[in-house]
Amino acid sequence: MAKRLAGIATFLAAALIFAAPVKRDPADLPPKQLNRYLDMCRNLDRNLQGGNYGGAIKIGKRILKRFVSEDPYAAYSIAAAYAALDPEEFEGEEDTVEEALSYLDKAIEWGFRNVQTLELSPHFARIRKEPGFKKLVERLKRILAEEEKNALPNYAKKVRAKIKGAEKLEVAIKTKDFEGKPFDLEKYRGKPVLIIVLRPLHDGVRIALPELKKIAGEAKKQGIVVLGAVYNWRYSDRLMKQAVEFLRKNGVTFPAFPVEYKWLKKYGILHLPSHLLVSSRGELLCREDGILPLGKLKVLLQILKEEGK
Repeated sequence: MAKRLAGIATFLAAALIFAAPVKRDPADLPPKQLNRYLDMCRNLDRNLQGGNYGGAIKIGKRILKRFVSEDPYAAYSIAAAYAALDPEEFEGEEDTVEEALSYLDKAIEWGFRNVQTLELSPHFARIRKEPGFKKLVERLKRILAEEEKNALPNYAKKVRAKIKGAEKLEVAIKTKDFEGKPFDLEKYRGKPVLIIVLRPLHDGVRIALPELKKIAGEAKKQGIVVLGAVYNWRYSDRLMKQAVEFLRKNGVTFPAFPVEYKWLKKYGILHLPSHLLVSSRGELLCREDGILPLGKLKVLLQILKEEGK
């Protein structure tokens, strides 16, 4: 009887999560829905990178229908999965190219800005020469150029205003590094720190890594400590091994430590990669999420150097 009641309770809890109103922004999701959303995003990555394109499409559409109605990364992932599908093996009624372009259009409309991923990700190799795909890439480039032109002159001012007006939060990170040794941010006290939050199977993170490593190199030259926070939902031997392989394969040389979904939720990190600016006192100054143009990243480094002391 106890097991039966526990099963009913679990079913009802799941039903309540799915019954909650869909949001436009993951930040608006209630705690239980947010946990489920983050788990589904990780599974979306896993299916996309593992070649289970049908599974990626199913999960991505479920995210849009039940959790976040205008999630740019879910829409991008659906587009990538449709683009990578072999039409001869696909048994659905949809036109895979048409669906890929449709969801990519939605992703851009909802805020997807990683043009490098569109140009380099192998998922789009089949449709990269399609006129519709080329038009979307050119459109995104125009949007990025316009946004940077309008935003960059006032970007430093806006970031400094957030720092000045924001409550200083302690970044208490006590965990283990990827060698199983204790990791504590306290040992970096006295220097400003840039934390780059990554996820091993995230398509945008993987493509952005060359630029992120350049930024890390530039930050080190300016006396800024660079750390990687690798998100993998929860701690386990399998996921730790996956994270280590990801770091080694991509030549990430700056120190990195694992974080789970609770850490992301605590600091409101919902779009990857994410950049956390931490002062020499160990306080979180501000956070910038998503793929940032090189110009903005350089501004962040300068601000961190000035404000992080």
